[in-house]
Amino acid sequence: MSIERRLKRDVFIYLILNNEHFEDLSNYTPTLEYYNIVKQLLNEEWKIRKEGIWFVAYNPRIKLPQQGWKIHISGTILNAEKILKTVVPLLMKEKTVFKFICDSKILGFVNSKNYNRASSGKFITIYPNDEIIFKSLIEKIYILTREFSGPYIFSDKNYRDSKSVFYRYGGFQFKYLINIFGEKIPVISTPSGNLIPDERLPYFFIPEGIKDPFEEAVEKNEEIPEKVEKLKITLNQHYLIEEAIMFSNKGGVYKAKDLRNNNQMIIKEARPLVDLDYNGNDAINILKKEFRVLNKMQETGFVPKVIDLFQEWEHWFLVMEYIDGVILSNYRAVEGIGLILRKNWSYDIIKDFYEKMSKIIEQLVRAISFFHNNGIIIGDVSPNNIIINMETLRIKFIDFEGAYLSEDKYYNYFYPIFTSGFASPEKLRGQTPSYEDDYYALGSLIYSLILPVNETFKFDESLKDRFLKEILTDTGLPHVIQNIILGLMNKDKAKRLAPDKIIHILENAKI
Repeated sequence: MSIERRLKRDVFIYLILNNEHFEDLSNYTPTLEYYNIVKQLLNEEWKIRKEGIWFVAYNPRIKLPQQGWKIHISGTILNAEKILKTVVPLLMKEKTVFKFICDSKILGFVNSKNYNRASSGKFITIYPNDEIIFKSLIEKIYILTREFSGPYIFSDKNYRDSKSVFYRYGGFQFKYLINIFGEKIPVISTPSGNLIPDERLPYFFIPEGIKDPFEEAVEKNEEIPEKVEKLKITLNQHYLIEEAIMFSNKGGVYKAKDLRNNNQMIIKEARPLVDLDYNGNDAINILKKEFRVLNKMQETGFVPKVIDLFQEWEHWFLVMEYIDGVILSNYRAVEGIGLILRKNWSYDIIKDFYEKMSKIIEQLVRAISFFHNNGIIIGDVSPNNIIINMETLRIKFIDFEGAYLSEDKYYNYFYPIFTSGFASPEKLRGQTPSYEDDYYALGSLIYSLILPVNETFKFDESLKDRFLKEILTDTGLPHVIQNIILGLMNKDKAKRLAPDKIIHILENAKI
């Protein structure tokens, strides 16, 4: 591979792993690590072609049906090669077309937090020619793959007790209709000949007129009623789930009530083998790390109180107190708070803004000092990870997925997560976290409280100085703020302003 192509590939991977759009996945140039394994296992009758993030292995003599029961094998970057070497010889023998994720970087992305929940986990997709072959083949694959585990595939049903073999009904060949927006909608045919959407849902779904070949018939007196009361879910016998705040591939964040005292709680979920690294750490390890961070910081008042950490089924859950307030990125947009949405900048308005901002900055500085004194690098300091009480202006840090503890067994065990516009140059290059990364992010955060335009600095670094100087001049805010922000965001991390010096500067800065 040429240097140019390799650079393009690495830049692309860097961007998609950080959830930024660069180019369509179909243009990705994969490595040949999995291709070479499969190529060596197939005879000369078989061909391999690239389709998006997949390699399709096919025999031109085999005619692929339009639709049917698919078999999916879930895998990880740690067992992918073994799975291919175990399964591919059987598929060639059974003359069954299949496709596989093109390389380990894409497989890691597919099994990451930010990937679509309905598609995550799928490493190999197998297309049996009919239902009889499907039932025979999935049993053989089940026997061969008992030792393997992969992320649970939400769109599928796992076969027997397998942790890597799943199945669902869907289209084998792309057939579509055009909707009113001009979009191509994949469709399949019902037994009666009607066309219905071939939906990829984050739960197992059987299309109209199709029966699960492994599901026993339901007795008439056991028929499911048409209307079912809303399911109430209680975790660990104590926590009644009231609403889902958000979902990601690694799990959800829920608002719950503790049935023992009726207190409101926030519960974070982590499922196994998502965000897996080469040390074997996954989303569950990250959640346990958050638990340790919270415990270390309980006495500071800058984090929620940690209530519980427990496992239910294969998933782990972290329970924290519910914090009343808004995230800092929303606070700065509240009418009468931020500068940008103001119709005028009178002396009283600027004075009120500066006093409130100083109070927030002072807390940020003290909090970061507490974290660092406890051997914790926060890693992802951004206005999205801080909650502020609108009345008291008290702040709390709420998300520690990107945190790093110096006491961890593996020095390089850290989750490379950050918020765009708040990451230091070193963090963008994937270097090991440092306290100076938090300094830089703090400078970006203070900047965003005044003028939330951090994203523009990626295109023109000089805008950082120009915008800041003009907004300070126009508003009459003390120009020492410029020294604070740019001192924290210095390109040379050795020259970044230590947070403990900021409070003294603010105390002596007057409007």
